Amino acid sequence: MFCTIRSHKRCSATSRDWRLSQATVVVRMSPRGAWHVRLDNGMTLEVGRDQVPERVARFLAAYPRTIAPLGRNAEYVDLRYPNGFAVRVRNIDKATTDAPRNAPRA
Repeated sequence: MFCTIRSHKRCSATSRDWRLSQATVVVRMSPRGAWHVRLDNGMTLEVGRDQVPERVARFLAAYPRTIAPLGRNAEYVDLRYPNGFAVRVRNIDKATTDAPRNAPRA
C-alpha cells in the first residue's frame, strides 16, 4: 500500500514509500473515505477510496515514462479510472492545442 495507515485521520508516507523524487506533504481522507495526496512539487493525486494499492501501483509504474518528463507542469492526477489515470498539465502551449488533430505537424 502507498502509505501506512495508522488511523482514519493520520497517515505516514515518505518519498521512499512513493519511490518518487517528491516528498508527500499532505495525505488526507475525505468524510466519504477517498484519499487525496499533495506532493511537495505541488502535484495533487486524487486516489479515491477503492482499489487504492492497485491505483497507486499503476501510477508508480507509469510515472517515469508519462509524468516525470512533464516536470513541475503536472498539477493534478486523477487515479480513479479503471484502466489508467488522467493528468491536468499547466502551461500548455496554446499553439499546440489550437492545431486540428489531423493537421500535419511542421
